[in-house]
Amino acid sequence: MNQAERDILLRQKWIDTYLSCGSVSQTARKYGIARSTLQRWLKRFTINGKNGLFEKSKRPLKLASQKTNDEIENLVLLIRQEFRYGKIRICSQLLREYNVKLSAPRLAEFCIKMR
Repeated sequence: MNQAERDILLRQKWIDTYLSCGSVSQTARKYGIARSTLQRWLKRFTINGKNGLFEKSKRPLKLASQKTNDEIENLVLLIRQEFRYGKIRICSQLLREYNVKLSAPRLAEFCIKMR
C-alpha cells in the first residue's frame, strides 16, 4: 500500500468518525487536525464522493510566460564569456545595457541548462 492509498484511508476514517458523532470539532480534536482541514475534505467528499478524497495537484493552471528566448540566451552567453560575471551581475548588466529584466533565480535555472 503506497502513501496515497494510506492518505485516502485516513481521510475516509475522518469522514466515518464525523458521520458517526456529527461534530467537526470532536472529530478534528480526536485526530489532531484543524477543523478547516476536516471541513475541506468533507466538502470534497460530499461533492465528489470517494473520488474527492484523492489529493489534488497544487500545480498552477497557468504558468508565467517564459521570458528567455534565443536572443536573451545569446546575450547571457556573451556576457558570461566576455566578463565572467555571476548571475546577479549578469542580471544587472542585462538591465543596464539591454533593458532586459530577468530575475537571478530565473537566470540560475537558465545557467544550469547551459552547462
